[in-house]
Amino acid sequence: MTDALIRCEPVVVRQPRYGMRQFFVYVLSSHSRRLYVGVTNNLERRIWQHRTGAHGFTARYHIYRLVHYESTENVIAAIAREKQIKGWGRAKKFSLIETTNPFGSTSQTLGFVDHRVILSEAKDLACIE
Repeated sequence: MTDALIRCEPVVVRQPRYGMRQFFVYVLSSHSRRLYVGVTNNLERRIWQHRTGAHGFTARYHIYRLVHYESTENVIAAIAREKQIKGWGRAKKFSLIETTNPFGSTSQTLGFVDHRVILSEAKDLACIE
């Protein structure tokens, strides 16, 4: 399996002020390639919480780099997708990250790429740091 390595850029996800809420399924990675899969309605805040939290799995294993995310307006679809990804083996999770990595797998730093994917129209998948 090749390394799923991606270029670093800041996380900027604009959410609508009124109307439908956005829900995000995301995958975080550490430098040692441990993975964490989660779901949230505010991706920027949740990443900040992971990075500043003193306790928990992500703090214990230094899992702070967002390597993939998908968005939807349907919370049920987001939770179902999170459970689906959590049920996959490591190889399939890394395959998801690698196939959605527009910078290839030869980069030397883990990071993120800003892509948006609507789960209700999910024909393609996306990634980020």
